Amino acid sequence: MLLAPQVDCYPSGAGERVNACSPGPSLAGMVPDGNCRCGDMPSPLLTHIWLFLQTELNALQDELRNEGLVVLGFPSNQFGKQEPGQNSEILPALKYVRPGGGFVPNFQLFQKGDVNGAKEQKIFTFLKNACPPVVEDFGNPNRLFWEPLRIHDIKWNFEKFLVSPEGVPVMRWYHRTNIAVGNPGPACSETQERGGTG
Repeated sequence: MLLAPQVDCYPSGAGERVNACSPGPSLAGMVPDGNCRCGDMPSPLLTHIWLFLQTELNALQDELRNEGLVVLGFPSNQFGKQEPGQNSEILPALKYVRPGGGFVPNFQLFQKGDVNGAKEQKIFTFLKNACPPVVEDFGNPNRLFWEPLRIHDIKWNFEKFLVSPEGVPVMRWYHRTNIAVGNPGPACSETQERGGTG
């Protein structure tokens, strides 16, 4: 099994970018409150989330907000059917059930949707094609709810993508990688050496 806690994304010869305000690979229209910023958009950390690391994502957003990091969460029910509720049930479930204790995400939370398969959101098609997979194995296929399975698919909850302020995918992380602040790992220095932002 290939296992890399993080992988750099493919160099983009075509200069493909994700733009939050344009058609094509886009975040526009998926933001629950309809906000859309162009221009000097901060670096978003796009993560397919749920259900354990929300508090860690809040801490990361708090710590790196002034550095321009924006955490974006995309709930999906494709992994073990762990997000079965309607969109209107997600925030109350977070607040009162899991993790509970009055938890409220401080990051942008998108509507629930598919991140893999025939009906996957276009943003994930773009990101997965821009970054190599972090693992080859899919694990237990009885807990995966999409078809067809593709090698670049997100393998489980909390796989993460880092996108530059210019909209270029930079890095992809394995779902179990600790995203705690203060441990940037080799990826940040490698990105800076390539002349990129991160």
